[in-house]
Parts: sequence; C-alpha cells; structure tokens
Amino acid sequence: MKRVLWRSKHIASVEQLESLKKFLKDDDITVMYYRGNIDSVEQIINEMRKWECDEIVAVIPHVFISQLISAGITPIKSVMRRHDGETEFIGFKRIVKFDITLEDE
Repeated sequence: MKRVLWRSKHIASVEQLESLKKFLKDDDITVMYYRGNIDSVEQIINEMRKWECDEIVAVIPHVFISQLISAGITPIKSVMRRHDGETEFIGFKRIVKFDITLEDE
C-alpha cells in the first residue's frame, strides 16, 4: 500500500486516481489531500511525515520542488494539456531534476 500526499487546489479525478495506481504500480493507494497554504518546504515534508506518505503529487511553487528534490523527495507531477480552452489530463511524471537556465545577455 502507498500513501500519497496530494498537494493541489483540486481534488483528484477518478481518471487521475486510476492512472496514479498504474503509475505507482500499486492498486492499493490512499490519498491524503492537503489544500492549505505552504510557507516552506519543511511544512510539506512535515505533512508527508504526519500522514506517513510515501509519495507526493504536488502543484507547488518551483522553489519548493527544487528543495524537495534536494531533500531526496522526487515529487510527481500531474501532466495536463490545454486544447481549445479545455484542460485534458495526460498522465503522471516524476520530477527527478529541476533546473532553470537563463539566456545570456
């Protein structure tokens, strides 16, 4: 069994939950929703510990994604596509590296 912290303003759809089971290769998952404000990466890690979560699906600021990766936690991203004003769920990807490269002046 996997416990997943779902950090997003939106609750997972049935399609997302089924896709998450396949992505994690586990039919027995429990999703814990956290929709509150986040002030630090420590707060996210504490929520994961409090709920004994193995994974996190995160819609959070980039700085927190980078800090989670530095802490050894590789968050999962729900991949969406916009088409003709509609949003379509595509699947999940694990974020293993976060890098911002700026162009030279």
